[in-house]
Amino acid sequence: MILETRDLRRHLLKAVGPLLGITVISYFIYHSLEGDRGLWSYFKLTQKLEMIQGEYKTLNAERLALEEKVKRLRPESIDRDLLEKQVRHLLGYGHPDEIVVFVDGESKE
Repeated sequence: MILETRDLRRHLLKAVGPLLGITVISYFIYHSLEGDRGLWSYFKLTQKLEMIQGEYKTLNAERLALEEKVKRLRPESIDRDLLEKQVRHLLGYGHPDEIVVFVDGESKE
C-alpha cells in the first residue's frame, strides 16, 4: 500500500510540469484567437476596412462629380446647357414643347 501511494505521488509530480505547460500553452492559444488583438478580431477589422474603403471610393466619386459640376457653373467656364438645366429644375420652368411628369418622392439630383 505504501509503495502504491509513493508511486502515485511520484507519477503525479511528474505530470504536474506537462499539465502546467499544456495549460499555459492553451491559455496563449485561446487569447491569440479570441482576444482583442486575436485572429478573429483581425479578420473582422479587415472586413470592416474593406467595406469602409468601398464607401470611401463611392463618396469620393460623388464628390469629384459634384466638383466637376460646380466647375462647369463658374463664371469663367460656364456650361450653358448645365446652367439652363439647373435653372429649369430649381425654378420649375420648362419649354412649351416639353411634357412634364411629376413623381412623388425625392429627386435623384
